[in-house]
Order: sequence, then C-alpha cells, then structure tokens
Amino acid sequence: MKSQEQMFWETHKRIAEADRHVMELARHPTNPLTNSDLETLVNRYPERWGKYRGLIGKLPN
Repeated sequence: MKSQEQMFWETHKRIAEADRHVMELARHPTNPLTNSDLETLVNRYPERWGKYRGLIGKLPN
C-alpha cells in the first residue's frame, strides 16, 4: 500500500506532466494552440481543460 506522501508525489507528477503538455502545445513552432482552440476545448471538455481557462486571451489568435 502506498503512503500519502507517495500518492501526493504521483499526483503532483501527473498534474505537472499535463501542464507541460499544454505549454508545449502553446509554444509549438508551426501549429501553436490558439485562443479559439483553447476556448473550444474548455467549452467541450471543461473537466479536463477548464483549469487552463486563464490562458485564453494570452495565446496567439
């Protein structure tokens, strides 16, 4: 059985990987994530993409 600390760090790693993935999408050199793309994702999948709502307006159009 895993300890609370082990579960904490596993969850921390999973969240960090998701955040890193979104930043890679936003900084892609040839096809970056745009405001409209992110807004569509937030509206379609709010449970997954809702936490990135604050990036809308800060990405390229």
